[in-house]
Amino acid sequence: LRADLAGRRGIRLLGRVSEAALAALHAEADLFVSASRHEGYGMAVADALAAGLPVVARAAGALVDLVPPAFQVSSDQELAARVARLARDPEAMAEARSSAADQRSTFPRWEDTSRAFLAALVRFTEDDGR
Repeated sequence: LRADLAGRRGIRLLGRVSEAALAALHAEADLFVSASRHEGYGMAVADALAAGLPVVARAAGALVDLVPPAFQVSSDQELAARVARLARDPEAMAEARSSAADQRSTFPRWEDTSRAFLAALVRFTEDDGR
């Protein structure tokens, strides 16, 4: 895969980066694209959304619940077409950025997620009679 991508304009394969470097990469990016056919959670997508980046992703696994429906695609062809449209249409990209900002404001915080998880554990143990 690396050989196929080597030298292509705009593609950088960075491997692991620091948190600060990731924040800088998100800040300079216009769009985050996920072509995964299955994601158990999709932490990279969640990070991009939390950074306020618009995301286009295949409707796969947990991404169905994470990515706004308007930015989910079902095939490689649809993914390529959506990315191409956003790259060519400044108004569509501006809309995607606005949607990402809206999504970011409703993104659960770790504190909220941990409280919900703890509440679920308490309900489970109470229902189990322990």
